[in-house]
Amino acid sequence: MSDNIEDFKPEAWVANATLSTTISLVDTFEGKLASFKPSFTYPIFGETEQVFGYKDLEIILAFDSKNFTPFLNVKFSEKLDDELLLEKAKMDANIDYDDEEEDEEHDGQEDQEDVEQDFEDEENEEEQETVEFDPLIKLAKLMPTEDLTIKDEEAWTRKCHDDKDLVKNILHTDGEAIATTDTALVYKINISKFKNIHDRLKLFSLLFIEGASYIQDDDEVWDVYVMLEKDTDKIIGYATCYKYWNYNGGSKAFDSLANVPQDYSYKGRISQFLIFPTFQNKKFGSLFYNAIYESWLKDNSIIEINVEDPNESFDALRDKNDFNRIIKTSQFMSMIDSSLYSKSNQPKEVLEKNYIQLLDFLQTKMKFQYKQAQRLLEMVFIYLNLDDFIKLVMMKRVFKQNYEVLLDFSKEDRNEKLAETVDNIKQEYFERISLLIESDEPPSNKKQKI
Repeated sequence: MSDNIEDFKPEAWVANATLSTTISLVDTFEGKLASFKPSFTYPIFGETEQVFGYKDLEIILAFDSKNFTPFLNVKFSEKLDDELLLEKAKMDANIDYDDEEEDEEHDGQEDQEDVEQDFEDEENEEEQETVEFDPLIKLAKLMPTEDLTIKDEEAWTRKCHDDKDLVKNILHTDGEAIATTDTALVYKINISKFKNIHDRLKLFSLLFIEGASYIQDDDEVWDVYVMLEKDTDKIIGYATCYKYWNYNGGSKAFDSLANVPQDYSYKGRISQFLIFPTFQNKKFGSLFYNAIYESWLKDNSIIEINVEDPNESFDALRDKNDFNRIIKTSQFMSMIDSSLYSKSNQPKEVLEKNYIQLLDFLQTKMKFQYKQAQRLLEMVFIYLNLDDFIKLVMMKRVFKQNYEVLLDFSKEDRNEKLAETVDNIKQEYFERISLLIESDEPPSNKKQKI
């Protein structure tokens, strides 16, 4: 027993899982590595992101930078008894593991309730067996067993060398190159041809995408887009995407995916999108997003491009690139008659008709989802200083979205709340487009603000 009183304090045995975890992308041929911390560990270790029972905990995750061959090790200076850690894990999992119950109301004969209780007890016992306290085992269960090397660094290095050019060869053989730049290559490949590699990559979705969970990767509806660094073939990032039917009220029968009618249309959706930390802040995110967007824009079967639950940083990236795309589309910009909106005597119907035509162009020709098209069009109007008209449009939109809440306010308070909300949205738009205004030449029909 330790003589140190500090060892008897529970907090002495608690480690922050995020701070204790180090991830490394390693060039095993050149012996170079880049290390970083995860953004999140709660999908693995719970909301508190804590690991109990270890001192000086180190969780080591390493991946070959080209093929993501995985390595895992967990180190510590001291560890509590396994039985104690298991009991603590059961408590954290809210499992009732006390199987000794007394029942004074029965005389020993089992009735139906007793039998049902026995089944519940058996289920609890089975559930107890799945409770895991060991961080190494927790992580190993989320990684591809056949590819994973645990603790043996020499064996892992040999495996990395055996995997030489694995990803590159798979993408060349079964994938489709959809974009090439001076610095990167982007490939599209169906997950059925890429599942083994995706199994190596997908842990990163839990560690870096808030709210992410593993996709159903045995469904061939999924495509994986992979970005490689041109000079090194290192993986810069990946995205999981899928298409789903555009149901418009009609129906046509088909007996298999191989016999889908040619006039069926889809909506394309980006589900998970990740640039690895070593390549972030180098404009690869924009290159990657634009490559996916352009490939879908050329696909006549896809009528809409959208994103599943984007976070704030992805929203900013998407807005920036979509906005740039719009103001550089001459056909769209020529449809905006700035003088029309600057004249106070123009009939409201004329202004709204032109606005609807612009919105329709963004949806049908540029394939933006309705809400995104609406946001982008508002940004363009603010960029062109057509504030008076667009402010009324935005107030109308905000009112519809918050109708029930705003009804509780008086007319005066309601108008004040609407104006305040719209001003906040406009400020957000200004922040979004400020860099574009500074770096890009304004279109010929942009009024200069005095």
